[in-house]
Amino acid sequence: MVLSGRDAGFSLVELMVVLAIAGLAASAVVLSFSRGDGLARSEGQRLAARLGAARDAAVIGGQPMAVDVDPLGYAFSRRAGGVWAKPGEASLQARAWPAGLVIRLDGGQDHRRVIFDGMGMASAAMTIRLAPQGRESANRDSGGVAVVLARDGEVSLSGGSAP
Repeated sequence: MVLSGRDAGFSLVELMVVLAIAGLAASAVVLSFSRGDGLARSEGQRLAARLGAARDAAVIGGQPMAVDVDPLGYAFSRRAGGVWAKPGEASLQARAWPAGLVIRLDGGQDHRRVIFDGMGMASAAMTIRLAPQGRESANRDSGGVAVVLARDGEVSLSGGSAP
């Protein structure tokens, strides 16, 4: 069957309806993310990337790198000449957690230090949970993310709706 010129393709009205539906769906997705969830996710991604950079710096430089994490922020240090010192890389400078986030460390601890050796292995596994303030409970629907550092130095981000 051969279609004539008028019957081929979509009409302008049909295209407008499809675009309106797609726009509504996109708006619903964007509005479903609260600022706190987005903040927790972006900070979790930033921390995961920086942990990976510290691990890589330990391997490339052949010197141990440490990260200290507490409810106020986190900082990196490099072992050189028998002492721990702040690294020179801008990506490894200390960072305070932004307002509006609640940070929980595994085991209910207030402070954790993990050291990456020259092979990229971590001295201990660690999980850091980031949740929007007001939704920091341990429930699966609390919102937020978890940054998981494994003993082999692998860093992963889990959640988005649960820490």
